[in-house]
Amino acid sequence: MRRTTLALAAVGVVVVAVVAVDTSRPAPSGPFLDVEQAPTAPPDAAVVPYERLSSDQRALFDRALSTDDSVELDGTATVDVWYETEFVRHDGTPYRVLVAEV
Repeated sequence: MRRTTLALAAVGVVVVAVVAVDTSRPAPSGPFLDVEQAPTAPPDAAVVPYERLSSDQRALFDRALSTDDSVELDGTATVDVWYETEFVRHDGTPYRVLVAEV
């Protein structure tokens, strides 16, 4: 009887542990893009016009702009532009783009 109780208790702990861990989505691993409106872009800054971004890059920029959080660079858009660019000019407004690695 005592072994049965211990075995059931051990199975219960394993079931609770498995249920508590959500593996349906992998944890974000980065890198992450942050977009913030800037008052101006310095004259020597690397500024890319919004229109020169690919459609995937524009979608990522728009998503980062619409949230207070950073968005993960998920591989759908070429990421090199975010490392090579300090600002994006969209509708005449400069936006600072920052990449964070975790």
